[in-house]
Amino acid sequence: MFASLIFCLFLLDFNFFVNSELYKSNSTDLSKCTISYSRSGSVYKDFYPLSVHENASLTVDFHFAVLAASDAHILLAETVNISKKDPAYEIVIGAGGNTFCDIRRMQKSDVRHSVRTKALLSALDPHYFWLHITQEGLIQVGREGDNASFIEWLDPEPLGVKFISFSTWSGIEAKWYFNCDRSQSEEEVEKRLTALEKLRRNVLLAYDPLVRPVLDQSTVTTVYMSLNLEYLDLDERKSFIEIRGTSVMKWHDEKLNWDAANYENLTEIHALRTEIWNPELTSYRAVTNSVDILQDALLIANNNGEVTWKPTIHVKTFCDGIQLGDWPRDVHTCEMLFGFAWDYGRVVLNFSDSESSLLQHETSPWLILEASVFDIQQTNNASNDSPLFGLKFELRRNSFIYSLIFLLPVLVIAVCLLGTFWLPPKGNTKILLGSSQLIIEIIILLALAHFVPHSSAGVPLIIVLYIWCLAGSLLSVLISIAVPNLIRRKQSKPLPHAVCNILTKRAVKRMLWLPNIVMPEDYGELDLSLSISNISRAEDKSQHYWALLEIAIQRLAFLIFVCFIVAIFVKYVATFF
Repeated sequence: MFASLIFCLFLLDFNFFVNSELYKSNSTDLSKCTISYSRSGSVYKDFYPLSVHENASLTVDFHFAVLAASDAHILLAETVNISKKDPAYEIVIGAGGNTFCDIRRMQKSDVRHSVRTKALLSALDPHYFWLHITQEGLIQVGREGDNASFIEWLDPEPLGVKFISFSTWSGIEAKWYFNCDRSQSEEEVEKRLTALEKLRRNVLLAYDPLVRPVLDQSTVTTVYMSLNLEYLDLDERKSFIEIRGTSVMKWHDEKLNWDAANYENLTEIHALRTEIWNPELTSYRAVTNSVDILQDALLIANNNGEVTWKPTIHVKTFCDGIQLGDWPRDVHTCEMLFGFAWDYGRVVLNFSDSESSLLQHETSPWLILEASVFDIQQTNNASNDSPLFGLKFELRRNSFIYSLIFLLPVLVIAVCLLGTFWLPPKGNTKILLGSSQLIIEIIILLALAHFVPHSSAGVPLIIVLYIWCLAGSLLSVLISIAVPNLIRRKQSKPLPHAVCNILTKRAVKRMLWLPNIVMPEDYGELDLSLSISNISRAEDKSQHYWALLEIAIQRLAFLIFVCFIVAIFVKYVATFF
């Protein structure tokens, strides 16, 4: 059974090659072709009738050329009034960024066969193809000049297609050439090619971009690289760093050599990334795609094989050096590691510090204090599949506005807090001021909880400062409530003699700014000769010492909080220098 199937397919292929038209080259006078443009984004608008083929073995023998970067879509339908649910043949060339091809039995669905390809299309030069459908339902697509197809599929229930239409993927523009007049000889058409077209055909026709460009595979390819940084950002909440810039990469391609005199002294050609070999730079510990960090850009190759490539680079990697103790004047150290995705054993990277610009970048919340490049293989004797080099950035938040917004309120709060310790204990002013400070400090702490990332191992100094102010305000309110009640209530015992002795010493009074009260020598002793009125005056005098204790407590609290607040302020202000 299997042998019979193979024999039938062989007969189909033999009959196809005998009866179909296969041109020996892809040289065509495009000025004598029907031209169609597709910019619709996967929508088929214009339909063209397929010519009836005289050969009995073929129902469709269609030759065309397309100029597109990728995703060239062809629809073969039985009628022009077709919906997405109607059966049809959809052929996609260069899908997925010019990496694979599909044959489908319906628009955008029902894929029957798919193959991996490389660089079938080009945005610079039209590429030529042929499309054949046999009576038995064998669909084949191949390059013009090649007898073998690069994709084919046998439909057991073939459709009687009569119309063809063209389209592309969203964001892709394509120019189609078909129904060309090929009555002239190939030699006459060949004379119409420009020197650049001949050069590209001769140099790139048999070029394999997947093979490293050396004649001897044991030869090491050295890639010279520099980087001009344009944008840098650090996300502390997610702990990753992002950079954007333009890189310059140069290497020697032994396959790209030609005599400029044979091509009107052309010494340079431009090629797409998919047309010639280029290094696949990869980022280790990347947040997104670790391989696709270099954007598409044209490569410039000269006749000596020197290739220059200037792609833009966009990298997001994780950063382990997140330290928020000095927020918002925090300083972080992040490392980014790079290497090659493949051919790493025979590709050496030489990064140039002198030709790179890593400190200058566009306006961002971060200031680069230091940027350096280190070679991992030289420092760590790394294996071949490890990163080749790394970039190290020391960053500081460029956030004067944050410091201004959160530092000024804490200065005002600290001054008001220290002032409450000097207010008289009697009255409601002290309690009202302390309560207002508590409310303001709680609101600011809630705002800081929104702005400050939660991944820090330590508490930022500015939050510590607000917490101390909150504790001071709470203590001031408690003193304002407890001490007046202590004074107004008659005490059954006088203030202890030792405490009173300390409060009335000259050094203590000067240090705590206490009123000049002298403790009598007979303080606390019982005098039996006192009358009732004298006893009452003695009790009132003892209450004065309790009031003196209240003042001393407030002044002592004032000194303690002055020391803490000044120490934290000095440490925080030191981050500005």
